[in-house]
Amino acid sequence: MTLQDFLTKAHDRTVNHEHLTIAFKDLMRPSYSELKNLDESEQNLVFDLIMDLRKKVIFDHINFSESELRSKYTKIWEKRLALGLHENDLKNIKEIFSSFKA
Repeated sequence: MTLQDFLTKAHDRTVNHEHLTIAFKDLMRPSYSELKNLDESEQNLVFDLIMDLRKKVIFDHINFSESELRSKYTKIWEKRLALGLHENDLKNIKEIFSSFKA
């Protein structure tokens, strides 16, 4: 599974939380994932970000502007060293955020 495949599922309101959790675990398999170098706490961070954005966009009908998403990304970027995120991880997180753009 690719990140794009997972994000497609994340944007589908008919896919429930349990199925997304399973899809995310599939995404984290080291041989397939762009996010393979994330440790468990970083994986949880990314999953929580996706679920929060998904809830707000799909279920609460909140549309994020590019500047709002950039602000959220900046907060992650500022904590990147403490979180142990690499440049590639940040690129993928940015892609995740931009997929939720209004």
